[in-house]
Formats: sequence, structure tokens, C-alpha cells
Amino acid sequence: MARSVLEVFLSSTAKDLTAYRDAIYQRLQRNKFHCIRFEDFGAQDAEAVAYCCELAAKADFFVGVIGLRRGYEPSGDDAQRSITEMEYDAATQANCRTYLWVSPEDFSVPGNLRENDSEYARQLAFRKRVGKQIVSQKGFTSPEALASEVIERLLMDRIEELERPEREPQPTKKQRSALRATIEKLTDEDVDLLAPALATKDAFGALSLLGAKLPAYMRAWLPGRHDVSFVHDERFVEKCRALLPETGTIQVIDSSVVTFDAELNRALSAVRTPIVTRESLYALPKPLSRFQGYALRFRNPTMNEEKIRLASDLKSETIRSGRAVELRRTSYFLGIASNELGDVVIEQVDRKQQNIESLSVFDLYVAQEGRLVPLSRSALSNHIGVTSLVITSDNCVVLQWQGSTQVDSNKLNAGGSGSADWDDIEAARLLKRPRSDLSLQDLVRYAMEREVYEELGAKVGPGHSSTAITGFTRYVHRGGKPEFFGFTCLKQDFASLAIPHNEEKWVRALERRQMDGNSVASLLRVITMIEAEFDPHKTTRASISLVLALRFAREFLLNNPDYQLRPNASTT
Repeated sequence: MARSVLEVFLSSTAKDLTAYRDAIYQRLQRNKFHCIRFEDFGAQDAEAVAYCCELAAKADFFVGVIGLRRGYEPSGDDAQRSITEMEYDAATQANCRTYLWVSPEDFSVPGNLRENDSEYARQLAFRKRVGKQIVSQKGFTSPEALASEVIERLLMDRIEELERPEREPQPTKKQRSALRATIEKLTDEDVDLLAPALATKDAFGALSLLGAKLPAYMRAWLPGRHDVSFVHDERFVEKCRALLPETGTIQVIDSSVVTFDAELNRALSAVRTPIVTRESLYALPKPLSRFQGYALRFRNPTMNEEKIRLASDLKSETIRSGRAVELRRTSYFLGIASNELGDVVIEQVDRKQQNIESLSVFDLYVAQEGRLVPLSRSALSNHIGVTSLVITSDNCVVLQWQGSTQVDSNKLNAGGSGSADWDDIEAARLLKRPRSDLSLQDLVRYAMEREVYEELGAKVGPGHSSTAITGFTRYVHRGGKPEFFGFTCLKQDFASLAIPHNEEKWVRALERRQMDGNSVASLLRVITMIEAEFDPHKTTRASISLVLALRFAREFLLNNPDYQLRPNASTT
């Protein structure tokens, strides 16, 4: 008789990874998986080792967390394998679905747990051997982050199993039960999020909320009465040309539309702006909420993360007055389902009534008088983006070719580009020395340097890097989404940078442009050269982020000719 509960065998060393094991175990149990771990079956003798391997082979999933510590090596094994390695071999030989999370090379092991050189060498060999089965290395930022990655991977496995081609085009009762069982294994928060979609049998929308793919048989089963499509607004640029700027200017650059204020940019780099954080999660407006699942399928994002929503207006006079700005919690998926539809018309066809309902997202963030709705009143997610030019110790300006999954896919961008995570707030606070109140500028600089670390493998932080904020814009073509710009000076050379393996689908390749010295004048000459090379009037190879990063850096340097291009340069 088949098991009604899926079994997950959790394998890792214990003493160095206790917090990670506990977080994964609790998350699995909470989601109705049965987690098997050595804590549940006693001592490390020959019989226990054999029993461990037997359970690993029989489990539905094998989850391995591989650190830098070797751990227990049972006697009598000619290959001197650790018990974790033996469990892994048993699972793979039994064709158990196996997922591994391998710690980064700089993951610390407590001094009292360090092993001898031969054990360490065998562990490195094991890590290399399993390299092709690694799911990720990013989850090691915290036990909770790793637990979330494990749950998401197991959920995707269940959804993909339902999508296999041998399934019938119409769902059977058993298939529907399998899908329902998958949904029931979600966290309580996710279930609450999915409940409205499930109540209307919109399982497509429910799965899309988690970034999961719609099973093939569900595509034939669920559409029913409505067809929904996302169509580029052919009049979008024309409508943007008629917009009235709140302050500053609105510019159309190729197919992108941006608004910025030179006076605000000067103020941002000169003062410290207090912040107020609100924990409540942003919610989509009603006109967009019913299309959330469809929007995620349309944009096809690969992962979801909590982001920072800018909920206050940025104007030069308010920045200089010292007024605090409000930051709220949002998520990447919520941005996909709102801001990233900024130049889209949503069309819903009711096949029964034979009519078409259209929604222009443009009308949700542009007021009737023809002005961009202020951030304080905007109905969209508006999570903060960050873009930073990168300058190395050997006087190179670093550029990156973006991968096909990015918004500006396969275009050239500045060295570091991404968005501010909600976790950046606490991380930036912990990093501050001396511990004073965190400012908006502190937070933005931290987010920029974190992106440089993640995308280039660079060393960042005090003594390794310094970042200047050069500008701010709102991307009108992305629903008025806010974006900060800057440049980061590193203490390492270009040759030491490398795209981390887990970033390769976002960053395709690196390029550099050589400066003739370490002065503001040298950097200005290279900026002018890159601007001429990638003039948007002549080529579309450069992303709008790179075009603006170059422009704002040039304006900042002309206003600050004495700025020191070195990692310990002072910042406000």
C-alpha cells in the first residue's frame, strides 16, 4: 500500500549545521512531510549506519546539506566515506529524488569542530563529486532561508511530476487529489494567500502565485469561460510624451520612459534621510489582483523574494528638510503583477458572453491631469531597484551582459544591478559602525554593494569598498518603479572578479573599460567613451539602467571634482 505522506530523508553533519537541520525539519513537519533524520534512530554503530542507508534509499526525497565539515566516518569502509556520503550514495543508487545544498567556500566552521587536513581534503573531494546536483548555495544566509529553499524545491518537484507528458489531457479524480495534496503542503501563510484563488477553482492562479508551472492537464481543464492575454500598449510612448513632470524632467529613451530631477539627485548625495518601516505587506489593487496568476505566467519569474516598497515621495525640498521616508514590505512577485505590466493592456475575453474587457495598467499610475501618481498614493508595488557602476583597484569600469531572464535581457548593464531586499534593512543596521540610526542612503548603498557581491563575487563592506549615490529615477514604462543609482569602488582588481555559479542565468559575461588613471578626470573620460559607444540613438545594446548610471555618475563627478576613487572614500 502506497504511503499517504511523503518521506524526506535529511542528511548532513550535525554539530556545525544544527540550526539549519532544525529549521528544515520544522518546516518539513509543518508542511506535512515526514522528515527522517538520525536524531530519531539512535547511536552510530554498524547496524545504525546500515539502517540509515536503507531509509535514505526508501525515502521519496533525499535532502543533503553539505558543509565543510567531514563528520563521522564509519570504520570498515575502504573508501573512507563519511556517513553523509554513504547516505547520499544509497539514495542515488536507489534513484531517490536527490537535492543538495552545498555551503559556500567561506562558510565558517567553529574552531573546536575543525578536522585534520586529510579529512578536510576528503570532504572537498565529496563536495566536488556532487557538484552537478547542487540546487543552490544562496540559502546559507540563514537557517530559515535554507528551509524556505528546500520547501520550494520539493513543491516544484510535485508540480513537475503532475506535468509529465504521460498524463491524460483531462484531469482524473486522482490527479485532482494529487494537486490538492500538493497545495495542502504549503505553509499557513501561503495557504491564506492562495485561498481566494482556490475558492474559485483558479488552481492556475494559485500555482502561479508560487512561481510554479501550470500542469498540462490543468491548462485544458481550468480556462473555462475566460481567456486572458497581455498585449503591449501600442500608444504607450505617445501617451508618455504628453505626461507632465511633477518635478524635473520626463524623457523617452528608446522604448523606455524615465523621470528624474537633477536637484533631487544633488540633495540625495549631500544629506542623510531618516526612514520609517512598516511591516504590513503590500496588497494588489482589485483591478490587478484577479490577474495575478496570469501575470506571473506571462512574465515567468524564477524566484520570489521579499522586497522594499518606497511609499513616500522623494523631492529635493523634503529630502533637505530631513523628513523621514516610509518603507513597506512587498515581494518580487507582487512587482511582477503590477509595475512590470506598466506598458501592457490586459484583455479578458468572455467566451460565453462574446465580449472583451480591457484594462490599461497605465491608467492605474497616471492621474487624470496627466501626471505620474506620487509614490505616496501609487497603487503599485514600487519595490526599490539599485544599479551601480563598479570601479576596480586596477582602474577598470566593470560592465555585465545580462542573462535572458532579466528585464533588460541580453543587454549590457552596469557592474551591479538588482533590487533592495527587505532583509537588507536589518543587515545594513547590523553593519553600521558606529551604530547610529539607519538612513535611506545607508540602506541604498548596502543594497548596491550586496548586488555587487552577489553578481561579481566581489569583497564588499568596510575596508573593501565604498559607494556613492549619484541619482534617482522612476521608470514610467515599469509603472513608475523607483530606482537608485551609484558607483562602487573596490579594493580588488578586475581579474579577481568572477560570476558566481548560481548567478549565471542572470549575469552572462563581464566586460571592462580601462581608465588611464585613478582620478575623477580619468573616470569622466571613460564614461564619455562608453556613452558614445552605446548611444541609445545608435544602438539598443545598452540597458536603460546603464544609460542612466553613466549619466548620473558623470553629473555627480562634475559636481564633486575632488571625490576620491578608492574604497575608503568617505560617504554621507
